[in-house]
Amino acid sequence: MKCVGAGAPTYECTKSVECIGAVMRYGFYITAVTWNREPILTRPDVSKILLDQVTFYRAKYAFAFCGFVVMPDHWHFLLVTHESEISNILRDMKSMISRKTIDLWKASGQGREMLKPFLRRDAEKRAHTYSLWQSGNWKAVIEECRSMERRLNYMHMNPVEKELVERAVDWPLSSARWYAHREPVGVEIDMDWLI
Repeated sequence: MKCVGAGAPTYECTKSVECIGAVMRYGFYITAVTWNREPILTRPDVSKILLDQVTFYRAKYAFAFCGFVVMPDHWHFLLVTHESEISNILRDMKSMISRKTIDLWKASGQGREMLKPFLRRDAEKRAHTYSLWQSGNWKAVIEECRSMERRLNYMHMNPVEKELVERAVDWPLSSARWYAHREPVGVEIDMDWLI
């Protein structure tokens, strides 16, 4: 399949779902959105925390990280893992991104102002005062390589569609540059799903 759109990389694959021992590993296309769609994820401090946590949890859960795009108010990840682990991965990763971001902002002189949009009205009933994420995640199970290609293409073209850049490879918080030119993108990309 050849990706379409300005600056979009190309991918070729023939694999489908991976079987490791008796346990099936599936591709997952995941989207997480910030609370009230606050545009914080492309801030350098937050995007660094986010990518650092991907690296940490990838080692902890041994998932394959196949692609990503971080937009101002949401992210899309494409990963391959065991179906039984996906909820734990997302819960742990989002929780730690929140904790590290909130701690960083509290330590800054502007912490209270920066956290104001994330204050939970029901904080007295919850274990935490702030929430960086909307509840839940959107995820799709991907069983065929062609579906992974389509999702990867959609992710990479997201900044172009939103008119943030002219070419997918120009968006700094995306795996598009890695696929197009094998340039570093702040987190290791697995290509096991390719031929």
